Amino acid sequence: MATHAALGNAYAEPDDGALFRRVLGACLLKAGVILSEDPQTANHANRLIWANAILSQDQQAVFRRAREMKNYALATNADVQFDPANVTDADLTGAVEDGLAVLANGS
Repeated sequence: MATHAALGNAYAEPDDGALFRRVLGACLLKAGVILSEDPQTANHANRLIWANAILSQDQQAVFRRAREMKNYALATNADVQFDPANVTDADLTGAVEDGLAVLANGS
């Protein structure tokens, strides 16, 4: 696991930082997938609200959602916690999927 300092640095990273941009990209890709997922997917209605917000809101609102997802991943995902600077795209995609269970709550 990364040190507390490394996790804190990743958390405090600005919106132009590498991890944030990668999480933002994962959010954008996941939003596109959600648009065509099976409506029977668990929490589909809320996931669709989240996806539409990612794809249609202004940049500040989208960045807020991506920051929430990054922070959730840093707090809960072992792959992201292990090495936030070098986590794989596949692991980030998994972290976003995990985060949707909590963060796609219809708001």
